[in-house]
Amino acid sequence: EREGGMGRQTSLNLESTTLVTNALCEALTATTGSTALTTSDYRSGAYAALEGVAIYITNKLPGINGHNELSSLQFAERDTPNIAELADKVLSTLVGSIVKDKAAATTFAADAPDTSFSLVAKEVGYTAILTWMWLSKRIMQTDAKSGYDAALNY
Repeated sequence: EREGGMGRQTSLNLESTTLVTNALCEALTATTGSTALTTSDYRSGAYAALEGVAIYITNKLPGINGHNELSSLQFAERDTPNIAELADKVLSTLVGSIVKDKAAATTFAADAPDTSFSLVAKEVGYTAILTWMWLSKRIMQTDAKSGYDAALNY
């Protein structure tokens, strides 16, 4: 088990990641106030950020990308319950929030020199859900899976 500076670095890394993720989840669930993400455009930004957080966490897990030894930049096995709890919260939040967004509508600009497609928030949310489901499944904890189950049912 890691001690000293490396363990502290990882602990602070997980704490700041959790802080940002919780703030995004709170903004997605808020209905009023200055931090409420009340439009699809705002929510799509939060969905994309949450997907990025899931990818970041996944890349910090031991055993990912052929890294079996712990480095100061990886999360330790002891962090798994905290990450599982975070994944559960994010999945519950995403499933509750994505229902506010419109169904997929792709636009194609035939007269434009380059082809342009516009994604709506729902697609960005789907990608975030799938990324967090993969992370959740990878570190599945039996006591923190209601968000995973809700996402799977969705």
